[in-house]
Amino acid sequence: MSSLKVSVVKGNGKAILSDRGTGTRSQFSTDGLMRRFEPLKQILSDHRILWNRPDVRKSVRENFNKVEICRTAALGAEVYASEREERAFFHSCKSRSCPSCGHRATILWQREQWASLPDIPYVGIVLTMPNVL
Repeated sequence: MSSLKVSVVKGNGKAILSDRGTGTRSQFSTDGLMRRFEPLKQILSDHRILWNRPDVRKSVRENFNKVEICRTAALGAEVYASEREERAFFHSCKSRSCPSCGHRATILWQREQWASLPDIPYVGIVLTMPNVL
């Protein structure tokens, strides 16, 4: 039976994976993955000079930065390992403006709203009254 090791790591944008069976370690950058699968992150990264300035609102800069580093080694990771393999699962930014994190939060919010509605057929009616009454 294989043992499982779990640890939390903080990184510098690089992740290290090792194969415990062979003892080999490989280091890879998340930049290549970002270019292929996450075009918004690539656009924000390429145009950082346009949005990371003092005249841009602080909340915009913070959220763009969160989106850019979401699910990368910069936020840290959970590392799961057995005797043969070690895998890192990167932390998410949990920002509402992030396409992956925010979408999930939106879906959960929608489900909560639908659950709060009464389970009966109903029709919404809007009446507009004149000011002179």
